[in-house]
Amino acid sequence: MLNFLSLKSVVVVAFEFGQESAHTFSDYRENIDSYVENMNAIFTQVNQWCEENDVKLSVSVPMNLADKNAKVLKKLKIKTYIMAYENVDQKKLLKRTEKLRNILKDNFVWVLRLSDFENVEILNTALNELYKHGITEISYYDVSMLLKK
Repeated sequence: MLNFLSLKSVVVVAFEFGQESAHTFSDYRENIDSYVENMNAIFTQVNQWCEENDVKLSVSVPMNLADKNAKVLKKLKIKTYIMAYENVDQKKLLKRTEKLRNILKDNFVWVLRLSDFENVEILNTALNELYKHGITEISYYDVSMLLKK
């Protein structure tokens, strides 16, 4: 019988853990510290399991990730994908994520959502802006958009 644990030896050598925005929950503001600590516990436990099973872990996070969460990701050396969505103005997004990026140092990948860009020229402008700021590790969300054009 094939299962996840047997798959890792055949095909799976990494898996991505998406951290959805806790701020969408109705009790987030009253319980922010609890949400942050719970997320750190999850990061730590999942990372430990991955290390024990020789699986590489990465995490996708929103731009408003709490500093305490970012510090744990940095400490555990978990590759972090910053979801830089909903705005094509990379200068604004870079400013908004400056503290997060400074915490993570070189342990992050900048993720662009292709559907945010009207055309290739706007995408290229964004890429050039990122390169000017030293961001060269870039990933794309929803590559299926390329197939539609």
